[in-house]
Amino acid sequence: RQQFSPIKTDMMFSFFTLWCKIVRRSLYTNNKLMYPIGNMGADRVYTAQLAWYATSFGFVDKPLYYYYSNQESIVHTIDKDKCISIFQQRKDNTDLICAFIDANTIEGCRSNMTILKLQTLSWLYPFLYDNSIYKLWKKTYTELFKDCKTLFRTNMKDCIRYYLAYIGLYRILKRG
Repeated sequence: RQQFSPIKTDMMFSFFTLWCKIVRRSLYTNNKLMYPIGNMGADRVYTAQLAWYATSFGFVDKPLYYYYSNQESIVHTIDKDKCISIFQQRKDNTDLICAFIDANTIEGCRSNMTILKLQTLSWLYPFLYDNSIYKLWKKTYTELFKDCKTLFRTNMKDCIRYYLAYIGLYRILKRG
């Protein structure tokens, strides 16, 4: 198995958006990249692969892109169907990243993959009171429950929320 260097790990998991990267065209054309499913988490699928295939990285200390976030936009509204759709797309793309890591026998990504999986599950938290959503949440990434050691090295708030949801208390606490 191959070890990911710290810079590649950061590129893959911390700075995963594509809009903040300038990428050589050859990285896209010379490698068989997996195409993301849907648009949620798509950047992560590409960035993971591009970080793996890149032989060097550089940084430009100059703003070349400006991002505007409209808090009134549809992106910032939460409804059940939208969250389920986002969850499914994120899950599909997280699964693609896991498959890529396994196929390339990459070491050192376990805790980062746990974080991605927790972030994916978080899209269902607002609707765990619904039994069908709770069942979907509980059957997704079941391996996380057994991986306490890795979970406790992640964000403690996410870890506690995960275990409360797993035993059914999160639904009760959020309702009351």
